[in-house]
Amino acid sequence: MRLRLTFLGLFIWLVLPTSLLAQQSSKQFDWNFQGESLDVVLEVLAESYQIKFAYSRTYLPMRDPIFLITQQASLNTVLSDICDDRDILYRVSGKQVLLRKRSRKIDELSQKNRPTEVPQQTPLYADPRREAMLAERRKLWKKQMPVINRRTAERTLIIPKRSKRQLNASDYNMPALDRFGDPLLDGEGMVRLDRPDLLLDQAPKPQPEPAPIKHIPNKPKPANRMAQISLLPYLGTNLMRSDRMSNNVSVNILWGTSGGVDGLEVGGIANNVDGDVQGIQVAGLANVVSDDMIGIQFAGIGNMVSGTTKGFQLGGLYNRTAETNAVQIAGFFNAAKKDFSGVQLASLFNVAKGEVNGLQLSSVFNASGGAVRTQMAGLLNIGGDVGIAQIAPLLNVGKNVKGVQVGLINVADTVSGLPVGLLNIVKRGYNRLELSTGETFFGNLAIKVGVRQFYNIFIVGGRYDDESNDAGESERILSWGLGYGVGTSVGLGRRYMINLEAVSMHVNERENWTSDLHQLHQLKVLLDGRIGRKISVFAGPVANLMVSRLEDAESGEIGTQLLPYTLYDKTLGGTRYQGWVGLNAGIRF
Repeated sequence: MRLRLTFLGLFIWLVLPTSLLAQQSSKQFDWNFQGESLDVVLEVLAESYQIKFAYSRTYLPMRDPIFLITQQASLNTVLSDICDDRDILYRVSGKQVLLRKRSRKIDELSQKNRPTEVPQQTPLYADPRREAMLAERRKLWKKQMPVINRRTAERTLIIPKRSKRQLNASDYNMPALDRFGDPLLDGEGMVRLDRPDLLLDQAPKPQPEPAPIKHIPNKPKPANRMAQISLLPYLGTNLMRSDRMSNNVSVNILWGTSGGVDGLEVGGIANNVDGDVQGIQVAGLANVVSDDMIGIQFAGIGNMVSGTTKGFQLGGLYNRTAETNAVQIAGFFNAAKKDFSGVQLASLFNVAKGEVNGLQLSSVFNASGGAVRTQMAGLLNIGGDVGIAQIAPLLNVGKNVKGVQVGLINVADTVSGLPVGLLNIVKRGYNRLELSTGETFFGNLAIKVGVRQFYNIFIVGGRYDDESNDAGESERILSWGLGYGVGTSVGLGRRYMINLEAVSMHVNERENWTSDLHQLHQLKVLLDGRIGRKISVFAGPVANLMVSRLEDAESGEIGTQLLPYTLYDKTLGGTRYQGWVGLNAGIRF
């Protein structure tokens, strides 16, 4: 009797967790992810399916945007769609889902570096290899300690040659592996280590061979004076000590040099400061500051600051500084060597080598080497990730666009916002090649680029008609059209969507090129169904309106002969309007 109860309890203990997990995994939800990052999607799935995800942010693309539309999908279905496209392996273990990147480094970590035996960790028998390992580490660290040669006048950093044996992460943080080669997790979802007593951050890191470092004496702090007046550099009240004196009030009749300003400085031609400026600088031509500037600068030509600028700069031609948190206004250009926060206004261009956390406004172009908030230019904008907007008549170039792009041509890697332009090129967007047929043009080729919310359509179509010539013989005559349009798509589950499109085509009827007004305007409602990973078919009704001033040479009738029938036909002021409803169907790649 006891034996039966024991087997019954063991069976319940094994089957009950599996059934609970099956119930959680079999739950079905509707999902519509439009550009959310991978870490956000995992948090939503964990809360909905009541599970926990275990992964390393170092190896998984956590900022990768997810575009997924599903209807009544289970956990396995959603994970398959997300992980297959990103080479991510997943394994369900209890109420946890283990995620790892399918890469050579992970395979080496899980197979080649697998320990052949588990080291002894009991208090009775200490691991005999531990003391030898620690002694080897101390010896290696001692060899890599820098030595300062104090005998020479210049201080030189000397590092001995590296040991032939380089320690790696597997010598210190070897993860515990299961029989499948996957890392084991503890109760908090963290990867368990075989040797937790040896931390990775304590391992000696290889150091590059540095160049000799010359000793630079500390720059003395300038002495403070209430005021000074000078005619030229070193020709004033501070004489030869001008570059070692900081002044509360400095007046340079022509041009002057000082060690710092803590108040007001005025120069007829230029002000040259070897230290910091806190206050106001006014110069007829230029202000030059070797260190930081906090305050206001006015110059007829330009302001140049080698350090950090905080405050306001107004230059007749330009402002140039390093890291900036200020408002810059220049007649020609503003330039920041590092990150910029604030506002840049220039008549020609603004340039920042780092990130731009603010506004760049110019009449020609704006350029940033990092992320930008807002750029507005008369010609083009170039930047990294876009937070709010890029607006330019000709071209906008960004990487991950979370805001809007408004311009003739917009280029981006990914877009979670909205690009509005004649041509929107998104590397990871809605890019399609389409072959279709209809009652007006029997063959159509279309290219669609942009994002699902708004994409551009470039289309060409043609047809052949039989017509009798003057000799009474039948010949085939080509009619063709070239057009442009815009569209948007609405998801209807995992495999279906609806496309709403507006297209306008110039029709060349029975001739190479028709010079008269002869345009076909179409409104399409198309149902798209995916039949493969990258192939779908579509079909739907089309509302057509032909606007024409083309006159037939023989009959003198205005209009087109390509339409099958008309629901609306009216002529106003020499222009004929013909309307009908047709059908469009095809395949997309």
